[in-house]
Formats: sequence, structure tokens, C-alpha cells
Amino acid sequence: TNSVLLNEVCGNWESYLASWPSVYVYRGQHHHNNGALNNNPFISLHSYVGNSPTEPDGFSIIGNKVDIISGKNYSLSFKLRKGISTPNLGPNYFKVWFIKNSELVNYAPYSTLSSHLMNLTANRQEVASVVPSQTTSGSFTTFDFCINANDDYDRVIFFGYHGVPYVYPPIMSWTDIDDISIVTLDAGDDVSESLCEPKTIGPDCTIPGASYQWSPTTGLDFPNSANPIASPTSTTTYTLTMNLPNGCSVSDQVVVSPELSITIPTGTNIYSLMNLIGTSNYTVSSYFSNVTNS
Repeated sequence: TNSVLLNEVCGNWESYLASWPSVYVYRGQHHHNNGALNNNPFISLHSYVGNSPTEPDGFSIIGNKVDIISGKNYSLSFKLRKGISTPNLGPNYFKVWFIKNSELVNYAPYSTLSSHLMNLTANRQEVASVVPSQTTSGSFTTFDFCINANDDYDRVIFFGYHGVPYVYPPIMSWTDIDDISIVTLDAGDDVSESLCEPKTIGPDCTIPGASYQWSPTTGLDFPNSANPIASPTSTTTYTLTMNLPNGCSVSDQVVVSPELSITIPTGTNIYSLMNLIGTSNYTVSSYFSNVTNS
């Protein structure tokens, strides 16, 4: 039940060849396989468009495994800048898609992945688009997007492309990307609890700077905290809303079911026990309909 699906340019990243000669996914400012590619804190993505139809628009892609669920809300954040080695404005578009992995590994023979993706209308959702005027070559710019998933997806991909068949002179450019995160909210597993032992509910991971609000507040000791203690007297569905510093809000639900039955040892005079406790005490007497003998 971790709120962060993906963080930083690390982990199980995959790279995809979109078309020749875009075979490069670079670490840092290095390109053409020069330099220590694995010792820099960000990734540079390569984009290329040639001067004839035989050198089509191509681009390198990075992606990662995710578990995107249809109908859930997600917050996407990343930093971009024009690659220092890029003499022009860079690619015309920088895109982020949720996509089904089948589209990355199965496409028509004799087709390039780039042309396949640009003609793809299903099994993907564009969740971010950035144009060159929104970035600079000197420093990183942070971009935030609030997303409602329109389907289930198992990959997120990042790429920049020019969107033209060819151009003269040819354009080769790089886009630097860093600090990638995709955040959703998991309020935790549904809970069945004893009335005498209320449990803490909420996510295992909290986001710095985020605020939390539970609804309804009945039965919660601190409804404005991420992890309150829940002690409802009847089965309750709680909705947790997390408001992120970037303005996005995500929510999830958890069901808390109090266990109302109690066990009294064999031989106990139940009626004497009820008289001792007091039958006017609704909270106690109402539970005796669920009494079992052990």
C-alpha cells in the first residue's frame, strides 16, 4: 500500500528503439556513447528527424512498469530541460503516455515503433504533453499533471519527437528528464476489528507536504491525519482524500467492520451478567444478540 508508484529516474527502467538511429538513452549530458553514461543524475532522451523519407522521425523512449487502475486519480510530476548539446529548440513535443505493454512489443512487421505509436488510438492514454517554449536549456522546469486513468495500464513511457516526416537540415536533439514521480493513494486493506481493539487505518506511505482528510469523521480519533485510529460501532466505508502540494487531489476508500459478537465461557449466567451491566446500556445490551458460548 505505497502511495508512490514511481520515483526518480531509477528502478526497473526499460528503453525502446523507436527507429534508426535513435538507439540512445543517455545518462547526463553525454551522447554518441561518450562519457560515463551510468554515473549522472538524470537521463537524456534522443530525438532525430532526417532530411529524407528514408530517415523518418525517430526517438528514444524510456518506460517503467506501473499498475494503473481505470477510474483512479494519479499525480504525475517530472522535470525537463533542453539538452545542453542541443543547438535547436529540441523536439516539437515531449509526451508521457500510459500504455499497454502489448503495444510496445507487438506491432506490424516492417513498421517502426515510432510510426506504430503515432498511429495508435487505443490501448494508450496521453497524460502529459510539453512543447519547447515551456522548457529552457539552462535549468530544469517542473511539470505537474493530474490524471484520471481511462483504462488499466501496465507501462508509462516518456519520449520526445518532432512530428514531421523529414526536414532539411536534419535535426538531432536531446531532452533531459529528472525527478519523475507518479503518485496515487491506497487507503489500506479493509479492516475487521474487535470493539476492544480498534485499529489504525490509512496508507503505509505518506507524502511530505500533503494534507489528508477522512470522510465521514465518525469513529475516527484524528480525521485530518493520514493514519487515524478507527472505532466505528457499525460497518463504515471511509474515504481518504490526499491533497498534494502541486494542487492534485487523489482519494481511496477503506471499509472498517467492527466485530460485534462476544464469547462468554460456558456456564455463565447471561441474564445475571446483563443485569450486572445494565440493560439500559444500549451499547452493551445490543451485542447480546450475538453472544455465543465457548
